[in-house]
Amino acid sequence: MRPKDDEGRLLPPPHERLAQAAQLRQAGALALATDSRSAIWNSARRAAVLNKVIDHVVDGDKIPSWVFKRDDDRPDNRCLIELWRLAEKAVRSAHGAHA
Repeated sequence: MRPKDDEGRLLPPPHERLAQAAQLRQAGALALATDSRSAIWNSARRAAVLNKVIDHVVDGDKIPSWVFKRDDDRPDNRCLIELWRLAEKAVRSAHGAHA
């Protein structure tokens, strides 16, 4: 749940408000670079995914439903879930180091 300011307004998402957001994004990007399947995302999409991972780890935002969407042609393909978990683990580790 995203925290609120003193006047009760929601603060910006963590990827915008945290000073270490760039470091968290870099940790996730480095983790994704170890898996060749991450090439399915261009750099803009990868940055958007990492922002969502940061928001999930820091504020507990819900994981987007597209992460769990099955490929009709390859129902056993778990690529998106595995890439999400890889980035999530790295961001969680980096965030714990800053906490």
